Amino acid sequence: MPFVRWGFVVMDWASCIPHPLPGMRASRERHLALIAADGRWTYGALALAVARRAAGLVEAGCVPGQRIAVPMSRRGDDVITLHAVGWLGAVAVPMALDQPDPSSWCDALGVDHLLDQVADGSLEHAPPPRPWPLDELRFVMATSGTTGSAKTVGLTTGQLLFSAFGSAMRLGHLPSDRWLNPLPLHHVGGLSVLMRCLLGGSTVDLHPRFDAEAAATALCGGEVTQVSFVPMMLDAVLNALDGRPVAPQLRLILVGGAKPSEREVADRPLREGGLDLLASTRRSSGPPTRRRGDCRPSRGPRRTRGRPATRSSPAGASRRCGP
Repeated sequence: MPFVRWGFVVMDWASCIPHPLPGMRASRERHLALIAADGRWTYGALALAVARRAAGLVEAGCVPGQRIAVPMSRRGDDVITLHAVGWLGAVAVPMALDQPDPSSWCDALGVDHLLDQVADGSLEHAPPPRPWPLDELRFVMATSGTTGSAKTVGLTTGQLLFSAFGSAMRLGHLPSDRWLNPLPLHHVGGLSVLMRCLLGGSTVDLHPRFDAEAAATALCGGEVTQVSFVPMMLDAVLNALDGRPVAPQLRLILVGGAKPSEREVADRPLREGGLDLLASTRRSSGPPTRRRGDCRPSRGPRRTRGRPATRSSPAGASRRCGP
């Protein structure tokens, strides 16, 4: 079997993948990777920014394997820090900026290092991107507690990878895709959009906060092809659309957290757009569990083999928004 020596660790390529960002830089260097309020980054620029930030993490005392808490706003700079943690081979623990009692929260999640502000290091001293073993933790998160008390969830490389592959197979994937992400990045739904686009080489359009009018304008603008919402967000966006049809380039809306209402499914702007509204009712991190256009009644959770993308069993339905 092919092996590679990484420092003092021997990696087996049969059970790990290269860090995805350098590969995307090599194949899609000039393609937009990230659009945010504080800048726009191609895959080439993003890879260099992440390498410099990883050098800064090393200078701050971070090492591979540590759990590193990253306070997350919805800025591109925070996405760079998040990717730099993975570049280093550490475990990222996304944290809300307004997290009450951060010290106790970090203790509960086993955090080794809480980042405040990290200065970039020099590119010459940047560590090489560490490969990602499939069974190695990439993220540790606290669930929102929508269906009960909040729990700690660990996401491995394999879970992220196969969730992204499953989404690509069920939702489709084009090199020109642009995914609008108004979800918080310290939640699984918002984080999964980042990783799905990174692994697929497409573009994340990151809004600084949820604004229904801004989201509606983006859906009518002709550049966004996919978007993730929770039902409350979708309802607010439909009100902001006020009957305007969405652009034909928008091909699906992924709704997590709960099933969309009948009003949302039957809304005229969505029907006129001819797009798919797909629901993932128990999780917002993975692909929907029904094929596009399948409107048969759901019979409850489906059993799946292997390790699920999160600790909850998938249940959901997809519905075609059209006559």
